Amino acid sequence: MTLAKLCLVAGLALGSAGALVPSKAAQSPLSSHFKCDLPPPLDPSWDHLPSADELYSSREALIRQVERHAGIVEIDTICYDDLGPFNQDVRWLPFYDLHDRLRDTYPTVYERAHLEVVNTFGLLFTVHGSDPDLKPILLAAHQDVVPVADPSAWTYPPFSAHFDGSWLWGRGSFDDKDALTAIMSSMEELLSEDDFRPERTILLAFGFDEECSGLRGAAHIADRLLHRYGEDGLAMVHDEGGLGLQTVHDVMYALPAVYEKGYLDVWFDLNVVGGHSSTPTPHTGIGMMAQLVDKLESNPFPPKIIEGGPIYQSLVCAAKYSPDLVPGLGHLLDKGDLDTVAKIVADARVDTHYLIATSQAVDIINGGQKINALPEVTTLGVNYRIAPQDSA
Repeated sequence: MTLAKLCLVAGLALGSAGALVPSKAAQSPLSSHFKCDLPPPLDPSWDHLPSADELYSSREALIRQVERHAGIVEIDTICYDDLGPFNQDVRWLPFYDLHDRLRDTYPTVYERAHLEVVNTFGLLFTVHGSDPDLKPILLAAHQDVVPVADPSAWTYPPFSAHFDGSWLWGRGSFDDKDALTAIMSSMEELLSEDDFRPERTILLAFGFDEECSGLRGAAHIADRLLHRYGEDGLAMVHDEGGLGLQTVHDVMYALPAVYEKGYLDVWFDLNVVGGHSSTPTPHTGIGMMAQLVDKLESNPFPPKIIEGGPIYQSLVCAAKYSPDLVPGLGHLLDKGDLDTVAKIVADARVDTHYLIATSQAVDIINGGQKINALPEVTTLGVNYRIAPQDSA
């Protein structure tokens, strides 16, 4: 199996099943209940909306989008794990700047959509549809980014929003301010049409602490939406994730992200009797914690493919429409040898490995206060992203 094929498997495994336009698709006999059959193609011409090609294909449109995106990326809306109350911690202040920038950049959205500010920095826009009986759709993104450990290590300063003619450089330019720019830009163009009013209500929801688990942002927005629309009250939620459209040989695949792993932070606090470094114990508190880290990293969680799950279904599609991608994949799936399939996917790349396995990352360790004193308190932080076969 070539590296190229393994990388393609990586891409396919990220999405759900959804092969599109297989011009020369070969078939593989699979006994699975899931057959990856193609739905009929959709013709969007009936919607009478402006063409995205016409709106965004020109050089002028590119520059406009670069300017819009750069204006958002250059604001350092960082979510720190230890952020304090809104009115006490000055590190929240850039979020006010971002809101001012959004209002200046997208005046039509602010004029024609109803805005609710949720828990100080959460933004919830509502574009009311003409048919109140239709469930709304939700387009979501987050305003915050992760901290920068060492700005000098960057090719361009992390909040310079430098555009080199092909790429826009900056913290958050991809995760997830690209979605924020795209959603707001699309709605700005649509709402600029005087006669535009959707049949279905459109909601735009932008949290501000997704990189810190979203407890202050998305969670509060979700509570408001639940109160307003009830359980299963939305027709669709579109959030970050997925790989869009990818062509494998002559077959195009749609790769939305349709499953989310669980999340768990585990903190270890070790308290021991201190002392002078001239007469150390066999293991200091840091040494004891290092032994714990070694035990954790020596026992990773095993990968597994769950029959009927989205990763399984994407591989069924690959075997059906791109049978030469991984020779024998269809046969392995057909006979139910998911252990071998899991090994193929897990060995392909690190990102595909953790599609089907729980990840365990030792991310934070703190201990010791003085170079000649034994550490009395040592703290370890381990982050888990839990695969469906495991539990907290």
